[in-house]
Amino acid sequence: MNGPFTYTAGMDEAEVEAALGDAGTAVLALADGDRAYAVPVSYARADGDLVVRLTDDGDATKLAFLDATEEVVVLVYDDDPKEGWSVQIRGRLVRLEESAARRVRDRFDPFRVFDEDLVDLDVRLYRVDPTARAGRRVAR
Repeated sequence: MNGPFTYTAGMDEAEVEAALGDAGTAVLALADGDRAYAVPVSYARADGDLVVRLTDDGDATKLAFLDATEEVVVLVYDDDPKEGWSVQIRGRLVRLEESAARRVRDRFDPFRVFDEDLVDLDVRLYRVDPTARAGRRVAR
């Protein structure tokens, strides 16, 4: 093989849980037929579940893709060359009811607002209902 490379190894469930931590940023991958769409999202943990936060300003491409997506992929990673890891979770997103969303909201990092007016944003929280979960890390 030409060029540098790094050996990786699978992660057990305890390593996956430790890597995910309490909150962070992930990549949410969606698809509509042969068109893919990926977007960074904030996530938090609640009762062992991973919950992602999406916002809608009335013109949210991600929500249109979410409606068309049968199976999402959530990717959380740290690209440190010596200690890096990645966790991939496949499944579907289930929107939280308002009472459950209220209990989780304060666990998220502050959300980034671009050019939207705050009063125009609809913040939605979704629990990831996983069908598969796997992690890899830099081999030690």
